[in-house]
Amino acid sequence: MSRATTSNVASSHVAHSVRGITIVAMLIAAMSACSGGDSAAPSVPTGAIADGDGVTGVAGDQSSINPAVKVTSSSGAAMVGTTVTFAVTGGGGSATGTTQVTDGNGLARVGGWTLGPLVGPNTMAATVAGATGSPLLFTVTARAGVASAMTKVAGDAQTVVAGASLGVRPSVRVVDRNGNVVSGATVTFSSGQSSGSVSGGTVTTGADGVATVGSWIPGITAGAQTLIATVAGVSTSPTFTLTVTVGAAALITKQAGDAQTATVATSVAVPPSVKVTDAVGNPITGQTVAFSVASGAGVVVGGSAITNAAGIATAGSWALGTAAGAQTLQATATGIATPVVFTATATAGTATQFVKQGGDAQTATVATLLLVSPSVKVSDAFGNAVVGRAVTFALSTGGGALVGANPQTNALGVATLGGWTLGTIAGAQSITAATAGIATSLAFTATAIPGPAAQLSRVSGDFQVATVNSQLPINPSVRLSDQFGNIISGRGVAFTIVTGGGTLLGPSQLTTNGVATVGGWIL
Repeated sequence: MSRATTSNVASSHVAHSVRGITIVAMLIAAMSACSGGDSAAPSVPTGAIADGDGVTGVAGDQSSINPAVKVTSSSGAAMVGTTVTFAVTGGGGSATGTTQVTDGNGLARVGGWTLGPLVGPNTMAATVAGATGSPLLFTVTARAGVASAMTKVAGDAQTVVAGASLGVRPSVRVVDRNGNVVSGATVTFSSGQSSGSVSGGTVTTGADGVATVGSWIPGITAGAQTLIATVAGVSTSPTFTLTVTVGAAALITKQAGDAQTATVATSVAVPPSVKVTDAVGNPITGQTVAFSVASGAGVVVGGSAITNAAGIATAGSWALGTAAGAQTLQATATGIATPVVFTATATAGTATQFVKQGGDAQTATVATLLLVSPSVKVSDAFGNAVVGRAVTFALSTGGGALVGANPQTNALGVATLGGWTLGTIAGAQSITAATAGIATSLAFTATAIPGPAAQLSRVSGDFQVATVNSQLPINPSVRLSDQFGNIISGRGVAFTIVTGGGTLLGPSQLTTNGVATVGGWIL
């Protein structure tokens, strides 16, 4: 090409936009003159970073912006067809299409750059063929990817006594698929069935990828308990286990055999039993419980018992004492201050004793009610009162009348006749008392005395004949009796002369066997 032609060549500037970065590439057309044979002097290529430096990407993934180099001549013109070589120099990643030739704009871009698996800086060097100086260095910061896995950090396989607080709060670490910790991931902790309660169960991982539950309050039931940690997108959920153990014996409660009733000197139907637990109700196995009589003088067989798997200990038997009424048994366990007290009511046995209680050998006027009604007591072989026992009273001798002849024994075992009115014949009178099951009856006696003097009749000494001024051969006598004809003894009788004059010897006399006789009568 001629010089004239060369002088007519125009220079032009072209603006290019590469992934948001404006690069001005100058294309200078220099052609050698045809006629002169001379040509432009060769240029030394100069490389500059055009794109892909100082950005971030996910570790292990391909960078979203592949590094690119702009190659120009020393005069700034874009150089076409220059070879650029890319090579990964740090971070452990890999690259494809590492040898590239600059295009019409002087740009060369690596085929692809997959970052290394770890968080941190990744570097790549670009070397321009024919250029002097150090290679161009690209830096991309690899960050953690999405949560892919979760592992336990602390708080697993703990053991705690029921009712106590957990020692170490469970925690997990969240990582991506390459094991890089993931911060800001939401972890949810939830307790398993019957495994207590959780507060602060939704936690965000920190810079170290760790999330720790706010608190886990174990359930009070002894045994295995669980806590599960979950993260959205992570298929595996770590499970923390906790073993709750039974605490020390703290409570002893009645289980069976309280408030029973049985006959004296016999065993209650249900042997007393207790349950021993820790402070929160877990049964204590293998605990020794001592059963002993507290009152009533009964007897315990098998008084030392061992709690079973349910925490229950049962006495062999409890035979009540011989005294009717309330009796008690106590159960104690080592380490528990307050004993448990069982009560039982001992009732009287079979009636075997039948005795007079009151109202025997009284004296009263004929045909009157005795002051004290006869009573009997029915008791068992140990002297305990038999309550509600029917007793029958019946007249035996002397006549009279009974009221309430069929009473029942009261709480003291005593049955009392309603009333006994004596017969009209003075002297000994009697009634009997009997009860079923006892062969011997009881006899009550009473002495009936005559009533007020009501009748005075001649016995002897009437219608005699004698010489005047002489004493009659038969002293006059009279009989004194009550209204029923019962003779009255010891009563004074006064004899007086009514007509004819004369003299009485011993005119005042006391009745003997109802008869009073004047000392003598002189006509």
